[in-house]
Amino acid sequence: LLAKNVARGSLLGMLGQGWHMVTAFLLYAFLARRLGPALFGQWRVVLSLLAWFEVFVTSALVKVATKAIGQRPREAARLSPAAYAGQALVAGVVFLAVELTAVPIARLLSDVSLAPLIRIAAPALPPYPMLIIASSILPAPHPHTRPAAARTSSAHAPALPPASPPP
Repeated sequence: LLAKNVARGSLLGMLGQGWHMVTAFLLYAFLARRLGPALFGQWRVVLSLLAWFEVFVTSALVKVATKAIGQRPREAARLSPAAYAGQALVAGVVFLAVELTAVPIARLLSDVSLAPLIRIAAPALPPYPMLIIASSILPAPHPHTRPAAARTSSAHAPALPPASPPP
């Protein structure tokens, strides 16, 4: 039974990753045409920067909390609030740091026009780790599908471009 659940969870994870790849490709093809080469290039730089900050935000607490909750589901009621509070604190601090340092970061990248895009993208930082923690708590038909579902559902959050180019 465990092998069947793991196989099903792996298949769902692969399907979710495939869905993410196809929709990301279509989204970026649309954005490249809509924004034009210059703004799309700037947006990709900002998304790459955002991905670096996401690695930091999801590094320790999310992994430890997800593992603990997954291994001890009976203690989820006690562990979940602490995991959410801790992750909210980490994500909030990183979000504020990115917002406050958007101009210096843009200067380091030799393009001050990136600062408004960095500020637009920064609000995508807090939700992603929260969804990863939620995936270990919320009921799913098979526990092996939870992380894949959370990653797939949040995969396109930072891909939303600004409604119009920044001034």
